Amino acid sequence: MQMLHLNLGFSQIINQIIQTTININLNIHGTVSLVTTSTGNAISLTGNSYVTVNNTGFNACLKDVDTCSSGFTLTINVNLKQLANNTYIISSGGDLQNHKGIALYYNNNKLHFIVTTTAHQWIITAPNPLTLNTWHKIELSWSQTSGSSLIVDGNLIGSVSQSVSTTATLVKPLTIGFGYTQQVAVSMVVSGIQTFDSHRENLVVNGLVTSK
Repeated sequence: MQMLHLNLGFSQIINQIIQTTININLNIHGTVSLVTTSTGNAISLTGNSYVTVNNTGFNACLKDVDTCSSGFTLTINVNLKQLANNTYIISSGGDLQNHKGIALYYNNNKLHFIVTTTAHQWIITAPNPLTLNTWHKIELSWSQTSGSSLIVDGNLIGSVSQSVSTTATLVKPLTIGFGYTQQVAVSMVVSGIQTFDSHRENLVVNGLVTSK
């Protein structure tokens, strides 16, 4: 199966830009630092800090979910030091009025995962499984036919196959630690960001990710 797979390792920070191992840069907003973990470099976000994926070279279909003909899967490792309402882990504005994209955020002890295309929106609301000061692997997956699923540490937290109708035309870059709404102070460490231009079911079948 031919499919685009991007694996973003973090190399160094130069002039408010995080350089990755695959020629895709992240733009820093606020104070962001590189920290060393057992699995390599991670980025530490504190206060009103966040990063955006520079779309130059970022050729994943997540740039515009309408182009994800086979769906997408995004994985990210997160270690949260604090968790306040409206903390966004990752977002491209999919929860905003008239915006295509995705959003994963925490509010009222629940995780909310939203995928929005030009005409449809899939919404998952699930009890929050994330504990502070612990590494969690979060997998977000979606396709037009299968709907969306939210997997944390290999466990399916929520899924939805039915969409609701919507209208969306605008697109924003992917951000970590910020959701394009009111800003909330964050304290999180992030590593292991990968994107696949395919739904998770296809990746399991092809042995690219494991299923519990």
